[in-house]
Amino acid sequence: MITTESLIAPGERYDILLTMPASGQYRASVDCDNIRYSRTLGSASTTVTVV
Repeated sequence: MITTESLIAPGERYDILLTMPASGQYRASVDCDNIRYSRTLGSASTTVTVV
C-alpha cells in the first residue's frame, strides 16, 4: 500500500477514505507530530477489516 503524509491545521477534523487492494485485515496508525520541536505528541492505531 502507498502511504502519504499531509500536514493539517491543529483542531481540525479530517475523515480518511481508504481504498484497500484486497479483503483482509490491515493495521492503520496516525501520529500527531509537533513539527516545531520534531517530536510525536500522540498516536492512535486500529485494525481495519475489509470484507
